[in-house]
Amino acid sequence: TVSNCVLASTSTALKIGTETFGDFKNILFNNCTIDNTNRGLGIIVRDGGTVSDVIFSNISMQLDRKHFNWWGDADPIWLVILKRDEDSQVGKIQNILFQNIIAHAQGTSKLQGFPGQPLKDIRLSDVQIFMQPEDKPDKRATHALLAEDVQQLSIDRTSISWDDRQPQDQWQSALFLENVDGLSIDSFRGRPGLRRASDPVIQLTNVSNAVIRDTEAM
Repeated sequence: TVSNCVLASTSTALKIGTETFGDFKNILFNNCTIDNTNRGLGIIVRDGGTVSDVIFSNISMQLDRKHFNWWGDADPIWLVILKRDEDSQVGKIQNILFQNIIAHAQGTSKLQGFPGQPLKDIRLSDVQIFMQPEDKPDKRATHALLAEDVQQLSIDRTSISWDDRQPQDQWQSALFLENVDGLSIDSFRGRPGLRRASDPVIQLTNVSNAVIRDTEAM
C-alpha cells in the first residue's frame, strides 16, 4: 500500500516497471497528490511477468511536460506491454482499476496491450481529465485517451474536458479505441478536442461486444 503521498517527478510519479522479471499483485495507490510531473501513473511491462489486481484511487495530478530526454508527455496514465528485446518474454497486465482520479494533463493517456496479449479487465471509474495546451514546440497530444489491444475495458462516470482558450491544432477525439473486445462505456461526458473539427467524440476501430449508455457529446 502506498498512501497519503505528495509527489513531484521529472518522470513518472507512481510507476510499476519497466523491469518486470517477477510478478506484481495486490497493490493499492491511494490518496496521493502529484504536482509538476512528466507522467502521473504508469505500468510498463517489458521483461515478462504479470501485473495484476492494482488500484489507483483518490489521486489528483497536475502534469507539466519536461525536456524531451525524460520519459513521459505530461500524460496521466500509461499502461503498456512491450518486449525489451527479441528474446524477452511477453508479460501481462490485468485487473487494474483507476478510481476517483482528477488530472490536469497535456499528453495523451494510453492503454496499450501487445499483439496477441491484450490488457485485460481495465476499469476507469470517476475519472476527470482536463486537457491543457503543451508549451513545447513539438506537440505530441492527439486524443485524450487511447486504448489499443484491450480485452474487457470499462469506462464509467468519466469526463474529458479541453482548454478552449488555447486549442491545439493536433487535438482529436476524446476516446480513441482500437482492437478492443468487451467494451462498456457508461455515463461518459466529453467532446472532440477542436469544436469545429470532424473528429468524433468516441472513435471505434475493430471494437466488439460493446455497450455505450447514458453518454453525452458536449
